[in-house]
Amino acid sequence: MSAMNTTWTINDLTITFRHLIGLISTKGERRLVLPYVKAPVLTQDSTDLMLRIMEHVMSEVLPGATPVVLDTRRGKAFKLRANANRADLDGVLVAESAKYVAHWNVAS
Repeated sequence: MSAMNTTWTINDLTITFRHLIGLISTKGERRLVLPYVKAPVLTQDSTDLMLRIMEHVMSEVLPGATPVVLDTRRGKAFKLRANANRADLDGVLVAESAKYVAHWNVAS
């Protein structure tokens, strides 16, 4: 299933999602997959922020889908846990994006 490219903006930082894959399981469950092809090993903690951002753009890209980050080198799929504290993740996103923008502005 086709999934369009999309962007998400916070604190003057724009994140672009490309090469997303939309899947529908035999049970009819929709998944929006972000393939990860790099060497460093992913952990649940390292994927939580990306999964949260994917939740924010889900309605634009593939409504009703569950975001998944797929570590293609290891064949491991990561989904945001049901009990993940989304308010805390949103707070971290605000803080990290502000820090990144501040560092970028100082360096330029």
